[in-house]
Amino acid sequence: MELQARNKELEREKKALLEKNELFNKSKMSEQGSLEKRLEKALEGETRLQEELDAVKAERDAKYAEF
Repeated sequence: MELQARNKELEREKKALLEKNELFNKSKMSEQGSLEKRLEKALEGETRLQEELDAVKAERDAKYAEF
């Protein structure tokens, strides 16, 4: 009887650990998706800022050429 009780207890622990692991993996994937979106926005922002910087430099160079 003790072995059966111990076996049931271990099965419950196993099930709880598997559920905990599954939740951890889901949250990890969700976090990864969130980080990927943040990275994409940051890269888009970098591209936009580089384009603005290039435009300002071109405008500056054009003004120097006028003088």
